[in-house]
Amino acid sequence: MHESAKGVIHINETASNKGEKDVTQGRRLKKVVHGIASWYGEYFDGKPMANGKPFDMEKVSVAHRNLPLGTKVRVTNVENGKYVFAVVTDRGPYTKENGRYSREIDLSKKAAEKLGSLEEGLVPVRIEVFI
Repeated sequence: MHESAKGVIHINETASNKGEKDVTQGRRLKKVVHGIASWYGEYFDGKPMANGKPFDMEKVSVAHRNLPLGTKVRVTNVENGKYVFAVVTDRGPYTKENGRYSREIDLSKKAAEKLGSLEEGLVPVRIEVFI
């Protein structure tokens, strides 16, 4: 990753993400958040998301509690370096432990596959938010 003179972040592809559609192209990095990601799938498949469209667990999408719908993000599995570009399309996760939200972002099944986190279920991630 490098920054151009105009402040636009350019992200270099890695072999594990070749062909991944970069929805952040031409946008600036606004902030970076670290947290735990979970994934959701079959139970929600076909049900409406916060953006009004039906959830498709076989497409890349993410849910976040407060990032605006339509926000572009890059989510990186910090354990293996794999990442996925996504758009915030839904709300969540709302899981709490000891009265605090315990997860930062929910991934569709497809997004979790791309991060190599299906088996683990929960994985530490770095979330880059672009404007």
